[in-house]
Amino acid sequence: RDYMIAQLKKNTLSKATHGNGAMELVISSRTSRTAIPFPTKLHLVLSIADSEGFDHVISWQPHGRCFLIHNHQEFVDKVLPIYFGQTRITSFRRQLNMHGFLRLSKGPDKGCYYHELFLKHKLFLCQDIVRIGEKETGVKLKTDHSYEPDFYSMRFVEPDKALTP
Repeated sequence: RDYMIAQLKKNTLSKATHGNGAMELVISSRTSRTAIPFPTKLHLVLSIADSEGFDHVISWQPHGRCFLIHNHQEFVDKVLPIYFGQTRITSFRRQLNMHGFLRLSKGPDKGCYYHELFLKHKLFLCQDIVRIGEKETGVKLKTDHSYEPDFYSMRFVEPDKALTP
């Protein structure tokens, strides 16, 4: 985690362009390039938002179970191109949808995105978030808003004590 955050901060991430024109951020070294999966990249961006001064644009909610994009235009102008190699919010939302993130439609977290395996301080869970989509299933999944969790009734996500200095 610390290594990837250091790479984000040093801007040693570079863009890899694929044959189909798609771009992604990769960690480059003299010998190899490693693509960072979308959920991991998003988690890292949220982890550095405060220290890099863009927590007013995107940030975790206080309970650590979902995140909110506060300023869509600034997110598109300043965060998307640098950290995700994208220039359109629709592309970012498509990535969220393909990874199973849901958007809350009511309550104090209205407009936030969440995934049961996407929790603040729990970067290791991102490896279990799999990419899904219409192409794999043949069916466009509908969002069921009849049940939306109340994250404020749950314990807030805390850093693991063993990992905290």
